Amino acid sequence: MRRLIAGLRGSVLMSGSIVSMAVRVAGMALGFGSHILLSRALGASAYGSYVIALGWVMILAVVTRLGLDNVALRFATNYREEGRAGDFRGFKQFSLLSILAISCLIAIIGFAAKLLGVSLLKNVSLAMLAWTALLTATLAFLGWYAVLMRTAHQIFLGQAYEQLLRPALLVSAVGAMLLAGQRLSAPGAMALTFGSALVALVGIALHSRRYFAAMRSEKARFVEHRAWLSMGWVLLIMAIAQEAINQLEIILLGAMATATDAAHFSAAARLASFVPFALAAVGTVSGPLIASAHRRADQAALARIARIAARFSLGFGAFIALVLILFGRTMLSAFGPTFVLAYPSLIVLLVGGLINAGTGAVGYILALTAHHGLALRIILGGLLLSAVGNWILIPPLGILGSAIVSTCVVSFWNLAMLIMVRRKLGIDGSAFGRRERALRN
Repeated sequence: MRRLIAGLRGSVLMSGSIVSMAVRVAGMALGFGSHILLSRALGASAYGSYVIALGWVMILAVVTRLGLDNVALRFATNYREEGRAGDFRGFKQFSLLSILAISCLIAIIGFAAKLLGVSLLKNVSLAMLAWTALLTATLAFLGWYAVLMRTAHQIFLGQAYEQLLRPALLVSAVGAMLLAGQRLSAPGAMALTFGSALVALVGIALHSRRYFAAMRSEKARFVEHRAWLSMGWVLLIMAIAQEAINQLEIILLGAMATATDAAHFSAAARLASFVPFALAAVGTVSGPLIASAHRRADQAALARIARIAARFSLGFGAFIALVLILFGRTMLSAFGPTFVLAYPSLIVLLVGGLINAGTGAVGYILALTAHHGLALRIILGGLLLSAVGNWILIPPLGILGSAIVSTCVVSFWNLAMLIMVRRKLGIDGSAFGRRERALRN
């Protein structure tokens, strides 16, 4: 523990991680507040329609980026540091034009599916679909620019527009409408969400243009476009599968049950997401350390990092779970009086959150030790389990069935990764890991 802390002390990584965690906490608080206001303003049924559409937006925004946001972490960073302005401009133009083209294609497909009567869109009106298409494109661009800023080590700016300004604007807009006594519909709420995202996008785009002004000195070059795409598709599939798992219950509840059920589940899932919150924060620090330890073939350091991350995450998660068990009904009632019906589902979701926290950074360990293909197969297996499980359990059990499936999927993929980390690397990455075996590749 002392060796690990000594290695971190005074580093840019530690300071950046502290900033990242502070922004993440503030962003989650603002996001939570915005959803409470929206649920109060809309009512359970209309709020359900809103979160169903938002679930589609979150998945489609990932698709729209084609993995090019994560590709930027490697290529944009190298181009900027090496002064390759032409390659940087080429990558930026290629990324933005690709996002624009995919956004238009998704919008066309969405309207066609609605007109053809696809059941998954039965609770989404044409007006909602229009705002959804605009929001999808806006969030895709916003996410890409956020990563671009982080490639220049602008940790705060890379997150502030997306995670702070956008929800703050939404809270302000919804609050102003409530104070003015105006009624809010689901399409209206989506329009406000789009407006807040658009303002954030304009802000970060202008900031990025000023910050990377020196990279406009050469004509754009696209000679490495094949490398951009070949790396992007693997990262894209992983990102889509992960986001689909996060949103699938809400979407399927809207299609197979009611919008109100989707709203109740969304509130419970939003509360349960606080249990593994520390794991995401620790991942900011542990990811680069895991990669470094693997390059040095330092098994002891790798096992130590894994144990510390898992134990910290589980300790924090257990405390949050206890708070939610004791006060979960009160917190759910903040969304509206009927939301307390989701309390049993919240309890089930807490089990999955604790397993996620207790297995620690096993996903990072697989992805950063040349086993990302294995991690992808496990995530895809989890997505299949989620789809089949929800199809079977939603009709008889409603949101409780979705909560059971969600917990099973989270448990499956984390425990499967934990087993693979033990087999491939010879370490126990859980909070209870004690011994390490010889490293095996």
